[in-house]
Amino acid sequence: KTPHLAFDRRPRTRSMRWLFLLPSAWSVDPFSVPVTVYVNAAFGNEDEGWTAWDEAYPMQQAVKLFNAGALLPGLEAPAIDVNVVYANNLGAVGQGLKNTATGFLLWDPAPNIMIGCSWSSVSMASSALMGSISQVHLGYSSTNALLSNKEVYPYFLRVIPPDSLQSRALADMAAHYKYTKLTAIYTDDGYSKGLHDDFFKFANEMGISVTSFALRMGHAETEWADTFEQAANAGSRIYFGMCSMGFVPHWWSNAID
Repeated sequence: KTPHLAFDRRPRTRSMRWLFLLPSAWSVDPFSVPVTVYVNAAFGNEDEGWTAWDEAYPMQQAVKLFNAGALLPGLEAPAIDVNVVYANNLGAVGQGLKNTATGFLLWDPAPNIMIGCSWSSVSMASSALMGSISQVHLGYSSTNALLSNKEVYPYFLRVIPPDSLQSRALADMAAHYKYTKLTAIYTDDGYSKGLHDDFFKFANEMGISVTSFALRMGHAETEWADTFEQAANAGSRIYFGMCSMGFVPHWWSNAID
């Protein structure tokens, strides 16, 4: 389903971030011919009880504001003709890969660029396919450091720092406050696990002992309470949490309990 797009509600800075990178990624001149942007993203999963429809807004808004001359006042540029197509990958690797294959192997003509796939685990599978057929994949929230490997993902670009930089910042913060022992509780998706693994490595190099507990995705209602109880019994006073955005309420609820 295509979400209702309320263009005036989203911040312009996020739209500008998308727009500035897109022209360099398109294989055609976006000012001369119509182009199709394929947004393969995690818009929500009703079975798991989460939504993220806000991910649909920035691309449409960037085009709308650019054509209205509102992004860069004083810049004289022709309007761009962009058709934005949405595909919900549900935050699932298989569905994301299916969406990618449908758009770029079955459609004629294929889209000019794919934006997504929200989660790193989904982006890895889809970007491997995109690389094999020489098609550009632009990520806006996939942060796993492995995606920087151009041997494996030669056509993957992103507008967000990799997990390794975020992990280093978390470890530096722990060292700044002179923590010597802490507990890390993370969801086992590609983003959170990548963030945790680098954090664990950096923290240990700084002499900080980290006890880790993984939360299985899709089991928030059945297993997470027990995992948090085990974490509480580990004896640490400081807890670091890493989880996908849609699961933050579940994480906090269990942490408070």
